Amino acid sequence: MLLIICLTYGYPFFLEVFVAMVSMGVTYGASIFAITPKNVMHARSLLAAAAVPAIVRAVLLIYKYVKSKCSGERERKGGTPGSGK
Repeated sequence: MLLIICLTYGYPFFLEVFVAMVSMGVTYGASIFAITPKNVMHARSLLAAAAVPAIVRAVLLIYKYVKSKCSGERERKGGTPGSGK
């Protein structure tokens, strides 16, 4: 799903593709929730399983953003730590 979104980013129908992908994800989650027996899986477990990939992706994006900002600051100050400048 992420690959399709990345490949269509910047094209005129990106919003429509994004909405379709989110709709497919919601439909998949609803169908899995509907066919699981009631005593096997709690709603919290299902929500946690659905949220973990999004949370991991968000954490990785934040980490990359902070890392790029820190390396940009380091370059502006004149070198890397321990370089003697």
